[in-house]
Amino acid sequence: MAFLLGLNYNRSIFNCCLIFIPLPKAMKRFYLVLFLLLCCFTQGQESAPIQVISPLTYDGENQNWAIEEGDNGYMYLANNHSILSFDGERWSKYGTPNGSVIRSLAFDGKRLYAGCYMEFGYWERNEQGALIYTSLTKLLEDSLLEDEEFWNIQVVDDLVLFQSFSRILLFNPDKESIEEIPAEVNRAAIFELADGLYYQVKNKGLYVWNKSGSKLLIPENVIGKQAVVSFIEKDGSKQAILDNGERVVFGADGTAKGLENPFSFLGPVSIYCSYRLKDGGILLGTIANGLLQLNSQGHFVKQISIKQGLQDNTVLSLTEDSKGNIWVGHDKGISIINRNSFFKEYIDKEGEIGVVYTSIWFNNQLYLGTNQGLYVAENGVKGGTDFRLIPNTEGQVWSLQVLQDQLFCGHHKGTFLITNSTAQQVASIPGTWLVKAIPENEDVLIQGNYTGLAILRKVNGEWSFERKLDGFDISSRFLAFVNPKTLWVNHEYKGVFKLQLDAALTNVTQLYHQEQMGYGSSIFKFDNQLRYATNNGVFTITNGPEPFVLDTTLTRIFQETKNTNLSIVLEDDQQERIWRLGDQSIMYVEPGKINNEYKLQTIPIATTLRKNLGVSGFENIRSTKKNEYLLGTSNGYVVLDLAAVKPVEYKINFKSAWREYFDANANPLALDSTIIVPYKDNKLRFAYTVPNYDKYTEVFYQYKLENFHTDWSKWTNESQVSFENLPFGTYTLQVRAKVGDTLTENTLQIPFVIQRPWYWSYAAMVFYFFTLLILGTFIHRTYRAYYKKQQEKLLKQNALEEKRKKNKAKRKLVQLTNEKLKQEIDAKNRELAVATMSMIKKNEFLNVLKNRLANAENPTQVKSVIRLIDKNINNEDDWKLFEEAFNNADKKFLKKIKEKHPELTANDLRLCAYLRLNLTSKEIAPLLNISIKSVEVKRYRLRKKMNLEHDANLTEYILNI
Repeated sequence: MAFLLGLNYNRSIFNCCLIFIPLPKAMKRFYLVLFLLLCCFTQGQESAPIQVISPLTYDGENQNWAIEEGDNGYMYLANNHSILSFDGERWSKYGTPNGSVIRSLAFDGKRLYAGCYMEFGYWERNEQGALIYTSLTKLLEDSLLEDEEFWNIQVVDDLVLFQSFSRILLFNPDKESIEEIPAEVNRAAIFELADGLYYQVKNKGLYVWNKSGSKLLIPENVIGKQAVVSFIEKDGSKQAILDNGERVVFGADGTAKGLENPFSFLGPVSIYCSYRLKDGGILLGTIANGLLQLNSQGHFVKQISIKQGLQDNTVLSLTEDSKGNIWVGHDKGISIINRNSFFKEYIDKEGEIGVVYTSIWFNNQLYLGTNQGLYVAENGVKGGTDFRLIPNTEGQVWSLQVLQDQLFCGHHKGTFLITNSTAQQVASIPGTWLVKAIPENEDVLIQGNYTGLAILRKVNGEWSFERKLDGFDISSRFLAFVNPKTLWVNHEYKGVFKLQLDAALTNVTQLYHQEQMGYGSSIFKFDNQLRYATNNGVFTITNGPEPFVLDTTLTRIFQETKNTNLSIVLEDDQQERIWRLGDQSIMYVEPGKINNEYKLQTIPIATTLRKNLGVSGFENIRSTKKNEYLLGTSNGYVVLDLAAVKPVEYKINFKSAWREYFDANANPLALDSTIIVPYKDNKLRFAYTVPNYDKYTEVFYQYKLENFHTDWSKWTNESQVSFENLPFGTYTLQVRAKVGDTLTENTLQIPFVIQRPWYWSYAAMVFYFFTLLILGTFIHRTYRAYYKKQQEKLLKQNALEEKRKKNKAKRKLVQLTNEKLKQEIDAKNRELAVATMSMIKKNEFLNVLKNRLANAENPTQVKSVIRLIDKNINNEDDWKLFEEAFNNADKKFLKKIKEKHPELTANDLRLCAYLRLNLTSKEIAPLLNISIKSVEVKRYRLRKKMNLEHDANLTEYILNI
């Protein structure tokens, strides 16, 4: 006899009931053994990546009662008193009209229906992309029942079923009508199976509702009072899963029998919700045991709880989105399980194993070498989470190698041989980086240590430390053999050394030393050739005079990835591939299967995963089986399944557009038509999104504004873009995205128009036209008048200039005339001076001659001569000639002085002329044919006639006239 314990988690009240179902002993033993075995071999497997989202992240309440996916890939959650909307980038929150708790959600492809306390209705997006609520309670003929809550919504055919604890309401969206089916239940749940809808009625049993109507299928006294949480259809029969984990198989005749509880190993289980996956599997959400997964046949697959990464062990709601992700609504927060991810992860949440530096799958057991020791998965479960520390291996583990079908562990303490999960130390020399086989020598191994190289030898089937090799004391983390006696050793900072082993394996000789050629160096074999790689390139090591030959192909392959933080090259166990970790990718290169061309494969990963892939310089990857690789992390490991790496189609959505004001306010814009924005509000923000919920892939966006940008922007994880102060005109914002390396299947085309500013409007243009026309006419007339005035002014100026030129010419002529006159006057003056001097000289000569003749002996003969001389001295013709010359030289003088002094006689005027010539009395005397004294007397008399003052100078007075 087995018992079923049912726990109903309704309205936060637990109702307990017991039912006993007889089971055959053989069947009981069979199911017990089956599920214990399944439990044993699956307990603690690696899980799909799980993201946990706390209430702090989505800024909401703790409990999430329902989850639905919209047609655009957005997720909607009933988060107590509000609806949460998540688009992969942003969380939005919408409250209910009556402020009550939202218990259920359902999406019919257009509307998001919600069931609340004393309220039910639906949400639709408006033209701005925001959710708007419409209540349906007004369609009820009768009012809502007392304290009625709608805990379940089911969309069936064209109807929407709202289920409370007292009834089921059938809403017809086309007719906008509601019908009522009374159905009192302990738990609101409706199950859609092949032959109809199944629901449980309190105190009656399990009903089926189909085209034939509603009928009781299994009475309550047969199925018990436990709530049915799910169904399994198998081999023509149906199994009901009850809320305590028990199963009841029933037939069409109404008979039922109980089956063994497959979850008994977990202790008491209380199942609150369930969800049928697309592949037919079933998820069961429990109150305290996390998530239980069944396959399509109803077999238990695994348990996922806090230990595997869930946010909480209480599961209130479940759904599967279009990409196969499982959304888990908890009593506190949300979990997202990436079921279809090509990664599986083991997270050491308690920090029990530490940072993984190396790993290996050997003899059906997984070994992890960490900074805390060597761990092995218990029970031989590959990927198990229950790891056990192998005794005596505490401390830093550097490497794990299988040599001659034996597992060697390179450790900080030395070298260990691992057998049946036990460790035997074979070398205590500190710091074994790795152990390598020497070609063609099965009884000897060589190991690289902190201080050089050492030899391990097999004696009587047992490995033991023989000696450290002399001649080389440099740390030997990377080494590789060329032949049994020659090897290369790489040191990160000191370079690469070519060494020769002696025959006795006691000493090494350095043959060649290559200085450091870059950072992040390593030596490895790939494509049957020895290689050396740094951040500067990949080199092939040869036996020629220049051992290091740049491999241009491999170098180009890695350089073209444009990664700035490349890891060291990691060697594949089978040497089929070489691996390298980039900034946001895992890369591997493999030779072509037909040709010799190398092919680079890139697996995009999130930045968070890349930063978590071990310590820089000690990243590690190890093959566990074909196409599966384990990568050590800082808190566990991830398993990469290359066969599962497939492109997934994504679509980018236009989330919202906002017109932002410079006072920090914002106004949402319609999304279903061309956005038209006034020029004064020319500050726009566009938000877009790709609903990607994968933990280990990232979304990057790129945009281009047509008619403004010529090139696409750089890739960025920013899911919005703002523009301000754009010129008026028509634009189209193009946005595309990539998830990892996969471009979205569509490119957003967002047209919008920046309206003309008021001063460039058509009315303003007409106004400007006429204003310019009037202004142009005015300016034209003004300029014409101006130019006319200017023309007149120029004419006047030209006339004045002409006159000025004429006056100047006249002045020039006058000047020339004056100069000519002056020259003539000067000439006349010279003539006058010459004439005057001639007269003076003549008169002086005649006076001398006269005086001599007067003294002659014969006066009578001489008198006639003397008279002739006197006549020449007083010759009036000489005076006239002088007067004419004087007037030519000094015009108007005689006239002026005569006018001024009319009383002057002719002789006075003659004296004035001689004084005008500034002649002395001595010079004047001969001219007047008088003595000097007589001249003085004449001067005196002239002064008196002119009424000159006593002190006045006669000559100066005459010169100034």
